[in-house]
Amino acid sequence: MKVAVYIATTEGPVRITHLQPDSGDLSVMLLTGTSDEVPISARKEYQRFVHGNTGAIERVLGRKGTFRMEVSGPIDGGESWQLGAFLAHALLGMERLAQGVDPDTESVDDIAQAVIVTGTVNPTNRSVGAVNHVAKKIEVAGRVLRTLTDQGVDIGLIVPIKNQAEANTAASNFPLGAEVWTAASVDEVCERLEISLDPIAVPGKKPLWAATTATIAALGALAAFWAMNVDGSDPPVIVEAAPPTIALPGPVDPIVPDAAARESARIQLAELRPPDGVTCAAVHLGRTAPLRSVIPEMGNERVASSSHNRTLCGIEFTVDIPQQAFAFAFFDMDHGDFADCDAMPSELYGIVAFSGARSWSCNIPALFAPLAYRLVMVSGPEPVADIVQQIRGLADRSVAIDAMERDGVTFREIPHAITP
Repeated sequence: MKVAVYIATTEGPVRITHLQPDSGDLSVMLLTGTSDEVPISARKEYQRFVHGNTGAIERVLGRKGTFRMEVSGPIDGGESWQLGAFLAHALLGMERLAQGVDPDTESVDDIAQAVIVTGTVNPTNRSVGAVNHVAKKIEVAGRVLRTLTDQGVDIGLIVPIKNQAEANTAASNFPLGAEVWTAASVDEVCERLEISLDPIAVPGKKPLWAATTATIAALGALAAFWAMNVDGSDPPVIVEAAPPTIALPGPVDPIVPDAAARESARIQLAELRPPDGVTCAAVHLGRTAPLRSVIPEMGNERVASSSHNRTLCGIEFTVDIPQQAFAFAFFDMDHGDFADCDAMPSELYGIVAFSGARSWSCNIPALFAPLAYRLVMVSGPEPVADIVQQIRGLADRSVAIDAMERDGVTFREIPHAITP
């Protein structure tokens, strides 16, 4: 059964008309039939949603490689498009994504179901997050819904569970012949649509398990490459097996920042608490600004722990790069997880050089068990995104980190704990 996917927007539903693996360097979202990127793709938001640490497609579905998605209208900003994009990728893996026709104007004989979707996706805990303007999105969906209903297509309106009341009210005000589905996680949505979340081969791509041997071999070769001594002497033996046949990067002459500049690159954490007489709810709703207090440094790349006490609204993170460089920041979670974080600044994905401070924050609405994590930053004179993806898969990073630092790449790790 083919399923057509629409992303709900305040200008009307936007149909995902095509999705396929691509040979380009980046995943892109284009207007249907053109080479014009929609704004969220031009800002690399779709690329980050697909790949790596922030990528729900890679982390949850196990899909690697780049993709080309085409949509029937512009998507200018926000993150409410994420759940629709996620479902399209999941359906593609099962060869159930309806593509190539627009049910607004063309025959939908091969489409049994359509979903109009809004919601964010947390790639770590797979939760579906609340969004804004749900009532408006339902109101302006009327024309598309009527067209689909007239053609006998079964329709579902999928919204985050936190938006349930608003969605039900809007649907009752604008009877559209569609059922409102609510979801707290992508697992719930996929179960409703009978989508398996086991990693599946994407058409035109090798299944994930087929690449396992080659991936392990490539990691071993890359570790050996990093472990080569700067003076040209033989590297230590990493494995006794014959080296795999892969293309290693050739010699490069990076412009390495001076040692003082590398040492002054810093990470700062700050607690966000409400003013006296105000609760964190007012801070989270944007009604009042939080009080910011820098968490003291304890030496040896450590900071003091924090206590929630129902007055810790969130943590602000700042990465400060004093000299033009590439940087990638990510969390290693030791216990618990963040449920509500701002989008990390786009410069902190290791593909754009910058200098100066970049900040973002994570809300902590409630805490019932200790939360422990490490904020990791990798920076260097050349793009570091690929390096980060490799070292994150290593159980012991020490050898790779030592070799990276000899090549002018800096690795910083700041552990922090929060108690209830």
